[in-house]
Amino acid sequence: MKIPMPQIKAHFEAIYPELFSRIKHHARKFIDRHEAVAEMVASAWVNVVQKASRCGILLSASALAFMANRRLRSGRVLCGYSMADVLAEQTYRAGRVKVYMFSQVAAPRHQSVVPDDTVNSIVNALSTSWRSRPSEIAAWRIDWAALSASLPLRMQKILHWLSIGFTKTQISKKLNVTQGRVTQILEALGRDIIGFFGPENLLAHI
Repeated sequence: MKIPMPQIKAHFEAIYPELFSRIKHHARKFIDRHEAVAEMVASAWVNVVQKASRCGILLSASALAFMANRRLRSGRVLCGYSMADVLAEQTYRAGRVKVYMFSQVAAPRHQSVVPDDTVNSIVNALSTSWRSRPSEIAAWRIDWAALSASLPLRMQKILHWLSIGFTKTQISKKLNVTQGRVTQILEALGRDIIGFFGPENLLAHI
């Protein structure tokens, strides 16, 4: 039996304090906690309305929080319903796309659920100029690969970490050194880069 909207709203308002508390607990596992809370609250509202309207069931706060957290952890967010929309629920369920949020891509390595090769592909797609010709892009990759090969192993790792967006703090933790030491290493790396490409050609390779 379909439950009327006023009753659904009253139920949601009654369970909201418990629901919000549970959602805040789940949100601690996400990089952007405020965004995660907002997304899960909205998801819980949609879920309670759909279940009450279609099945005549008023879901509990624990059930709503659990499903909202599970949905967000899978990368699904509220959006449009067109199959042409990569974020649409139908598109996701059909297996036509994989959705990654920026918070997942930018997460520290020990918290990341996104494979390194996927992170590299995303960073490359966002940082490559669409105006560049394929031959230019290939030449840049060859040049940077040659530079990397000429560096000590630790410098190669740092160059790779910088290319995928690691911060000084993250690099210092990786190397188990102070941030001041990382600054010194980056200054040395900068000199190596300038020496390899030459000051007159450096901007063309960044």
